Amino acid sequence: MVSYLDSCFDNHGTIREAQYLARAYTIHTNHPHYLLASQKALTAILTAQYTNNGGWAQYHPRRGGYSDSITFNDDLHIHLTTYLDLIRHGECPFEGVEWDSVSEEAGKASARALDLILDAQIVKCGRRTVWCAQHDVDTLEPVGGRDYEVASFSGYESQGVWRYLMELEDPSEGVRDAVLGAYEWFEGYQVVDWELSPNKKTLVRNNGVQQMARFYEINSYPIPQVIFCSRGCANDSNKKHTELFPFDQLNETYERVSEERRTGYSWLVRFPTSEMKLFERWNETYGIAPQPSVDGSPTPPPCTPGPTAVPSTSNPTEPGGLCDGMAYIRGEPCLDTVDVCEAVANLAVNGKESCDAWCGRSGLRCGSAWHDDGGTCTKKGVIGCDRTGASGSICRCEINTSPMVNISPTVVPSTLPPTTTASSTTNPTGAGGLCDTLLYIRGKPCLDTTATCEAVANLAANGKESCDAWCDRSGLRCGGAWHDDGGTCTKKSAIGCDRTGASGSICRCEVSIPTTVPPTTKNPTKYPTEGPTQSPTTNPTESPTTSNKPTSSEPTMVPSSNPNSDLCLSGTTTLITCKAIGCIWAKHECLMCTTYNKKSRNKCIKTGCNYDVSAAGDNKCWSCNVGKDKDECNGMSCIWKKVKTYGRICTPCAAITKRNKCKKAGCAYSKKKGCTSCVTKTKEEKCNTQKGCQWIEGKCSMDAYEQ
Repeated sequence: MVSYLDSCFDNHGTIREAQYLARAYTIHTNHPHYLLASQKALTAILTAQYTNNGGWAQYHPRRGGYSDSITFNDDLHIHLTTYLDLIRHGECPFEGVEWDSVSEEAGKASARALDLILDAQIVKCGRRTVWCAQHDVDTLEPVGGRDYEVASFSGYESQGVWRYLMELEDPSEGVRDAVLGAYEWFEGYQVVDWELSPNKKTLVRNNGVQQMARFYEINSYPIPQVIFCSRGCANDSNKKHTELFPFDQLNETYERVSEERRTGYSWLVRFPTSEMKLFERWNETYGIAPQPSVDGSPTPPPCTPGPTAVPSTSNPTEPGGLCDGMAYIRGEPCLDTVDVCEAVANLAVNGKESCDAWCGRSGLRCGSAWHDDGGTCTKKGVIGCDRTGASGSICRCEINTSPMVNISPTVVPSTLPPTTTASSTTNPTGAGGLCDTLLYIRGKPCLDTTATCEAVANLAANGKESCDAWCDRSGLRCGGAWHDDGGTCTKKSAIGCDRTGASGSICRCEVSIPTTVPPTTKNPTKYPTEGPTQSPTTNPTESPTTSNKPTSSEPTMVPSSNPNSDLCLSGTTTLITCKAIGCIWAKHECLMCTTYNKKSRNKCIKTGCNYDVSAAGDNKCWSCNVGKDKDECNGMSCIWKKVKTYGRICTPCAAITKRNKCKKAGCAYSKKKGCTSCVTKTKEEKCNTQKGCQWIEGKCSMDAYEQ
C-alpha cells in the first residue's frame, strides 16, 4: 500500500483487501510484506476514525461534502466495526501473535464505534427508533447524502446495525434498549403487499409480500411515511414524493419519480426476516422488558406527527381539545372538545382516504361524516365513515369508549357465546359492545356484545387486509369470516379468517380467551393448575420438606389467588411484554402456560414457563406469575422480581439475563439455555451439583427457598 490518498471504506473498500492480505500471510506465505501491508490498512482505519465520536467518513483523507458525514450507508460503519472486533478477539485471519500488539487499540476503537451507534440512534417522542444513512459529525443529527438521499429513517442500513447489536455478547443496558427500540420501529414500518416490477419502473400488488422502504420521513413519526425522490429533491420539494400509511396509492406516488431514478436506485428493500428470527432468540435471553422511554417513564409520551408531515393547509386548533395534534385540518375545527373533534379533514393528502382512516390515525373512531360546503363547516349531506374519494369532508372523531379489552377475573365468561347467524341489519347491538373498539365498520354492526363483534368490515381501508388482521388491530381474534351480500349482514358463504383481497367481508371478532379448563379429578399438587375452576389447595398427605438444614414447616405451595388473575390474560398485546411476565406468545395472543401442558418439556421451558415432570396428569407446564408473594413464588421454584411497568411479581428464572444474578436468585444457569428453574433438572445428580438447587422429595427444588 503506497499511500493513504483516496482510501475508500465504502462497499467493503480497504477492509476486504486488508483481510485478504492478512489471510495470505497467515495461511499461505508468512511473507512479511503481506503482514506489513495489512497492518498499514489497520493504521489508516484507526487514523480515519473521528476522535470526537467514533464514526468514519467515506474517505481518508476526507474530501469534504456529504462524504465527510458519519456514514452508515452501505453498512460502512458496521463493516469497519466488525473488522476491528475480529482483531480484538484474535479471530481468523488475525489469530497470530503478530496482531497481539494492536488488539488492544482495535478494541478501544471498536468500543468508540459502538458508543457512536447508541448515540446516533434517532429518538422520537422519547422512543428509540433506528438510524439514518448519514449523521452529522458534530451533532449526530440525521443528514442527507447525494441530492436524492434526504435525511430520513433508513429502512436498509438500520437492518445491519440492528443485527450487529443483537450479535454482541453480554449486551449492556444501552444496547438492549437500542435493540428493543429498533424492533418496535421495524414492526410498525413495514410495507406490505407491494413490490417492484422486474424493470423497476412501477410497483405491483402482491398480497403477503413484506418489504421496507429505503427512506422514511422522520417527522411523521409514529405514522410511517415513505419517501421517493428524483435527482435534486434535496433542494426542490417538487421532486420529493411521499406516501403515508396505509400506502394505498403507493404506485402512483412512485411513478412520479423520474424514470432514471426509478430504474437506477433501490427504493424498496428486503424486510429483515432473518433479523426478526434472531430477535426472537435474543429476546428470550435479554429482552425482559418493553423499551423504556428516554426520560425513564414506562410508557412513551404522547406523540403527534412533526411539521414536515403536516401540509400548509393545517391550522392551529383550540388548546386542550381533541383536535389538538390532528394533522390535515382545513381551517378552524367545527367542534373541538375533550371528547369530540369535528373538522373539515383534508383527505386528499393521503389518497382521498375515508374519515374512518383519518380518525384512526390519532387512535380515535369516526362517529359521523358529512359532505362539506366549501370548507365552511356547513354539512350538505350525510355520508358513511368509510366513504373514500373526496378531497375533503367533515369528519367527527370521538374517543373509543372501550379502547382495549382488559378482562377482569370476575367478568370472564366461562365459554364464549355461540355463533349467531345474522341475516339482516336488524340484529340488536349492545351499548358499549366489543364493536366500539373497532375502526372501519360499514354501517351498523351485525352483532355487538361484550365478548363478540360481528360486522361488515371495510377491509379496503387498509389494503384489502384479512379479517385476522382487522380483528388483531384491536387485540381480538377472528372467530369466523363470510362473503357479504351488499353490506346487509347477510352471509353468502364462509371464507377463511386469513383470506385477503376483498374490499369488504363480514368478520366475527372475539375476545382472545383460552378454552376453559374443566375441573380436574386428579389429586392436587403443590404446583398451580391454571384452570379457572381448580381451587388452590395442598395435598393433605404431603409430608414436610426434608433438608439437611433446619427448617420450619413448609408453607403452602399453591397460590391463594384466583388462577384467572394470571397476568397472561390481562390484555397484553405485545410479544415483549408477554415474555417479560413469563407467558406464551402465540398467534398474536398472550396465553397461559397451561396452553403447553401437552407439549414437550423443551417447548414449555423455551417459552419462559416452568415444567414440573412430577406434577399430576397433564398439569406440567405452568406460569410463575400466579404466585402472590416471595415465599409462595420460591416454593414454585420461581423468583420474586421487579419487572418494569408491573412492579414486583413472580416470574420465571428465564427472566434473568445475568449469570451471577441467576445463581444468586437460586436458579440454574447454563451457557446454552441461560437461566432456568431448578425443576428443569430431572436427575438428582445434576440437581445437587447445580449451585442454588437441591433434590427434595423426588424433584429438584430451589435451595434458596429452604434458606
